[in-house]
Amino acid sequence: MVRVCARRAAGIALRTWFAAHGRKPPLHDAIRLLRDVVSNESLPAAVREAAERLTTRVTEHFTSPFSTHPLDDATIIINYFLEQL
Repeated sequence: MVRVCARRAAGIALRTWFAAHGRKPPLHDAIRLLRDVVSNESLPAAVREAAERLTTRVTEHFTSPFSTHPLDDATIIINYFLEQL
């Protein structure tokens, strides 16, 4: 559930950034927005890597291939996009 909330929070930050820049926020869900971040090479590597970790599926045993906590990843993304407002 923490991953879901972290993704949603990051998605809200991304939509806020779009709105603040006079652009209509995409209607995509948070996962799609985060995948767009992963593929955007103009963004800092730390932001893209955090988005990648949040979009990576967990295993059937609910384990992640990454050791970073999802809230830490969401914080990286949120802070970056809030700084860009």
